Amino acid sequence: MRESTSHIIHLDLLKENLSKIQNKVDKSILFMVKANAYGHGLLDIVKFSHSECEIENFGLATIGEYLKLKENGLLSPTFYIFSELNLSQYKSEYNSKVIPVISNVDDLEIFVSSKEFEDVPLCLKVNTGMNRLGFEESELKNVIRLIKDNNRLEIFHLMSHFSCSSLSIEKDQRSKLQKEKFENIIEFFKSEGFKILNRSMANSGAIEQGFATEYEFVRPGIMVYGPSSLIERDKKCSWWDGKLISSLQCEVLSSKILKRGEPIGYGAHILGKDSAVVILSIGYGDGIRTDYQNTELVLNGVSGQILGRVNMDMLYFVTSTENIDKFRKGNVVKIWEDSISQNFENIIKNSGSIPYEVLCQLSVRLPKRYEIKSSAGG
Repeated sequence: MRESTSHIIHLDLLKENLSKIQNKVDKSILFMVKANAYGHGLLDIVKFSHSECEIENFGLATIGEYLKLKENGLLSPTFYIFSELNLSQYKSEYNSKVIPVISNVDDLEIFVSSKEFEDVPLCLKVNTGMNRLGFEESELKNVIRLIKDNNRLEIFHLMSHFSCSSLSIEKDQRSKLQKEKFENIIEFFKSEGFKILNRSMANSGAIEQGFATEYEFVRPGIMVYGPSSLIERDKKCSWWDGKLISSLQCEVLSSKILKRGEPIGYGAHILGKDSAVVILSIGYGDGIRTDYQNTELVLNGVSGQILGRVNMDMLYFVTSTENIDKFRKGNVVKIWEDSISQNFENIIKNSGSIPYEVLCQLSVRLPKRYEIKSSAGG
């Protein structure tokens, strides 16, 4: 663990973002909290979202993520397990509030033939073009036979997933084609006598563009944590103005004036001009990758760049010499926060990364601090 570096999660902004989505779509939210709540801390995010934001449904990647929540007494929400189900090993863990998202015939056969799953809602995922997980159209007759042979005619939740909702849906036709395919699959199940209670397809990008939000559920992920999921050129298609819910801060370890031509760090990066070189207490061991080098940042109101190779525990922030007094040893600097979210955007652009990756790669050694302002919105 680190003492001088921390990841601060502003729970009041989380609540504000969830409220914006609820007010816009007026549908049930299945909040995606896989991958340690996109790097924000699974336990605390679920606990707060359930108790203070009235979120009843959460999406996890693995049964192991659920077991962590169970160990900490979080049993009242409903959890959907999306990919690593381990149905044979964990039959006793699934119930009316721990729902496996069935996406292949092997798991379906276990599900419909085992008494342990008799009271577990049937949730199916179909492939409409993502070509990741989900039943193919060619498998649906066999799927229907398996389900009917085991006296089930009710699908609790039918879902699919968009592959290109980060692009303008008006300009790129793939999302529309996927939705048409999903509608055809819905009608096919209905024609076979099935009752479908819930449907969902809209992830963050679709929600931002008001697409496929007419179904009973929407499944927001990255947008709840603040960033848009749309690529830069298509962000104008989004109504989303969410706030980045976290701040990443560290301290100044040292600062010095170095002359033009002097080297800094591993690989001896040569300075192109006289500069103030600020050593900050954060590095790739904390999730600040080496390809963040050359990113322009504004720290403590001062413009500069990450120069030289990012170290495991430190990085070099290089700025003009007249700024040296603003970076004394022990001074706190914020790599990003809502009020300087441009730093976050610059990191993404410079590294060719995506918000999901930047947040998920924050190291577990970074202490997390959860804060709620007294003026938190509803």
